Amino acid sequence: MRYGLIAFFCCCVLPASTQRTVAGRVVAEGTGQPIAGISVFINNSVVGTSTASDGSFRLTNVPAGDLIVSGVSFESIVYTVKPGEAPLNLRFELKPKVKELDNITIGGYVTESWEKWGNIFLETFIGRTPMARKCILQNKEAIRFRYYKKEQVLEAVADVPLVIVNPQLDYIIRYDLQDFKISFSTSQSYYSGFALFLERNATSKRGAARNRKKAYYGSAMHFIRALYQNRLAEEDFEVRRMIRVPDIEKERVRKIAAQRALQLAKTGLMEAQSQDSAAYYKQVMGRSDYTNYYAPALLRTDSVLTGTIGGYKMVYWNQFLAVTYLGATEDREYLQYLGAPNRPALHQRSLLQLKGPVGIDQRGNWAPPGDLTSSGYWGWSNSVGNMLPLDYEPLQ
Repeated sequence: MRYGLIAFFCCCVLPASTQRTVAGRVVAEGTGQPIAGISVFINNSVVGTSTASDGSFRLTNVPAGDLIVSGVSFESIVYTVKPGEAPLNLRFELKPKVKELDNITIGGYVTESWEKWGNIFLETFIGRTPMARKCILQNKEAIRFRYYKKEQVLEAVADVPLVIVNPQLDYIIRYDLQDFKISFSTSQSYYSGFALFLERNATSKRGAARNRKKAYYGSAMHFIRALYQNRLAEEDFEVRRMIRVPDIEKERVRKIAAQRALQLAKTGLMEAQSQDSAAYYKQVMGRSDYTNYYAPALLRTDSVLTGTIGGYKMVYWNQFLAVTYLGATEDREYLQYLGAPNRPALHQRSLLQLKGPVGIDQRGNWAPPGDLTSSGYWGWSNSVGNMLPLDYEPLQ
């Protein structure tokens, strides 16, 4: 099953301008009792630890970013460590999670099984790339599915962090899933969460380094870094504006078909239709819903920059940006995913669309995370199975 639009899953992280120590204590709200075993980490990074028996924690070499305080049966806390702050000593009070009822039908949804939805979840969340297919989700039993029949929406929830082993990139990812939805009516999916990367050190360092470079170059993180640094051409990216124009005639024919179906449902009768009209309608309905028009001129970085806020550069554009990476061609598996295995591989092209202005930083991150969506090549390759920590730097 294929979905044409995927929302990026990165969460808000500020630029890493300085390194610092962050220490503190985690206690239960109301009682002040220390809580052991709570995860404390910088989101989408390799910097993390767990609280000791007295609730204390200490992190060194901490970049600016979102500090996540997360534990089973407790609500997560997000604390933004800002650039330029002195070493921090913090105290966090965690609230217990409110347990939800697991009745068969509640709140408009029905509970569903891994057997029914597991493969779709894995393909959407971990991905369909060769690297993603070698990943192992170690605790799939932690996931519960809810299907909303009226809205045709699938939702996945987990009360504990998902543990994903990625042997190709040599990471273990602890992913605190905050949101996961697939809309079958719109063919769109979205997920978000907090990720801590742990080094496995189980494969050859050379092989892991090679795979990490392959995952990085041409990725959304690579592009955002290049855009932030005004190095699009130097990093082998071409960017053009794209306008999507709907097929008005197809919309008209679709409305006529819907009206005829409604008439048939109400009266059991349908107006006679000539063979020529039927053939024309069939031909029109076989066309694409829209036509994409690409601007011939390459776009400059300053054409989409709107200002700066803190460590962020703000960007905005109308319609779509077409991003082509000249440093590599499409994977053979991507052509199979498109249903065109015999088509010659082209340079990787992705389409980016905004809901509103988005902030980008030097680490390759964007915020708000759900306001930037991709389709095309990144719609296939941007997934947890190809994800790298934001503190990753390719060795030259």
